[in-house]
Amino acid sequence: MNSVKAGYEEAEEIAGQNIAERLGVSYAMSGKFEEAVDYLQKALEKEVTDDRLFYLGYTYEMLDEGEKAIELYQQLLSLNDEYQSVYGPLGNLLQKEERIEEADAVFTQGMKQNPFNVDLFLAGAQNAYR
Repeated sequence: MNSVKAGYEEAEEIAGQNIAERLGVSYAMSGKFEEAVDYLQKALEKEVTDDRLFYLGYTYEMLDEGEKAIELYQQLLSLNDEYQSVYGPLGNLLQKEERIEEADAVFTQGMKQNPFNVDLFLAGAQNAYR
């Protein structure tokens, strides 16, 4: 087992990539969300990055674990409020959880970050209608 771990670490060092992150994202993008979680968590434990927070949040969202996804998306926004891809999913999850005012704040912040994102304007309008 130690030789496998050593090979894994050596591969990461040679590739300059986090293998766990790459595997986790690959599993998530192919719809194998249960398999993706462990790899993405390992990658996040090694280093917190915007993409790792986003992909793990996305994975939990797809597994219908909204609260975990919301926490990760909010953590991402607290670290980088310019990560534009997070506003839609976070706002939609908050809306789904009936946290309408929080969703409104997220959609509004997202629209300020990217005033050309038509999907955010539509989601914000639908949220306001509720």
